[in-house]
Amino acid sequence: MSNKNTKINWLNIIVINEFQNLLDIQSLKELSLVSKLARKKSENILFEYIALSGNKFNFIDSTEYYDFFIELFFSPLKSIMSAEIESLRKRLNIQQEISDINRSLIGIKKFAKSFYLEEVGRAGFYLFPTVYNLNNLTVLNLRSCVISFSEISNIGQTLPNLREICLYCVYLIKSPSDISSREVFVFPSNLYLLDIYCCKVINNAVLSDPYEFLFSKEFTQAAHNDFKLPPISVPSLKNLYIFYNNLVERDLREFLEYNPNLEVLNIEYFYSNLISSINSINSLEFRYLTRFDSSISYFPINSITRLKINVVNTNYYDSIKKLCSLLPNLEYLYFNFSYGDTFQTSIDNFIEPVLSNLFKSKTLELVINESWPVDSDIDDEDDIQDNLISIESIDLAKFSSINTLILECDSSTLCNLNFNNCKTLKRVKLLANDEVNLFKFKDKFDSYKNWKFNFSEYIARGYKL
Repeated sequence: MSNKNTKINWLNIIVINEFQNLLDIQSLKELSLVSKLARKKSENILFEYIALSGNKFNFIDSTEYYDFFIELFFSPLKSIMSAEIESLRKRLNIQQEISDINRSLIGIKKFAKSFYLEEVGRAGFYLFPTVYNLNNLTVLNLRSCVISFSEISNIGQTLPNLREICLYCVYLIKSPSDISSREVFVFPSNLYLLDIYCCKVINNAVLSDPYEFLFSKEFTQAAHNDFKLPPISVPSLKNLYIFYNNLVERDLREFLEYNPNLEVLNIEYFYSNLISSINSINSLEFRYLTRFDSSISYFPINSITRLKINVVNTNYYDSIKKLCSLLPNLEYLYFNFSYGDTFQTSIDNFIEPVLSNLFKSKTLELVINESWPVDSDIDDEDDIQDNLISIESIDLAKFSSINTLILECDSSTLCNLNFNNCKTLKRVKLLANDEVNLFKFKDKFDSYKNWKFNFSEYIARGYKL
């Protein structure tokens, strides 16, 4: 029998009365109504997040919500971005493609709360204006793309409901006729978080020909400057994250002085000159600390309760001690050690002196990016673990005021901890950043009296009984 004769025409079957008599039409109607109602109820969740991406949204990994990402314009965009033939200029119709996107957004624009534009390069200059269809946006996230400088400088007028703005490796283009400046920025009146990472400004870019703009090599060689924070007040702003290579301390201090309402500050370099400008900050995080001038007296900063320093080594010890001495209300302290002394030496010469002046400190989190020495003549894995455990124990008794200790380091350091004499310590979280002999690991910590531990592959959590 041929394939042609075996094909079933379901349309003919559906209209047959005998077939319809076998169906429970009422149940089908009810099921259809339930399905329609479910779709209607889920619209605000399904279309809460909208993204245009050259990477098919692999930059987002969220399990907390039922996120649904609409992939618009991906295939046409991909062909435009990868094409290298001159004939493309004749059939390149940017406005038509943008109009198609705008039509696609009509039915869902009222549900959208977050918009992501990522890895689209120069095409972002034409794609970004589609965001103006989404009147209820509260989150804007731009990554690795190019947009007009004026789109950001006027963002408070065009997207007034935004509460979060994240700009990651974004190039802001100013044409010769663009007279906008950093002094006339307008941010949304309810802006709560501003996150800027390595953004640049390109001046005097000629944009008359879309093809030349999208594919010209000259654009990649255009002179650019670091984006600077505008000297304006944003009363609603509470969280500021700012990173770029040549952040000028003066510009940052000026912005902080305009915004004494900030509560969270995350920067790359912390300068001692900023101390007088952070009296409202509750949480301070930075990578590098510049040297403090020992001849200057600084006033205490009573507002800061959390301090996180992501690069700590012996060169910064004195400056960090000085800074911590100015934070009498500090409750949480995080140090990431890049290199330097052994852990016990760091405790004796650095951590203990810091903690001795922090009477309200409750949580200490340490990351140690170095390993204890291991006898090079030992090859067997079990013998290596035995050798590590036999190293001189690390006494944590000087962590006098700490209730919670979080420590990430090599397994040798973890296996040699001794916190029996820590009177105030109630909880520990220990994370190994290398291979662990779990049986020896458990034997070590189960030997502690009045402590209960739970173990996973690389983590031990302990609670004092």
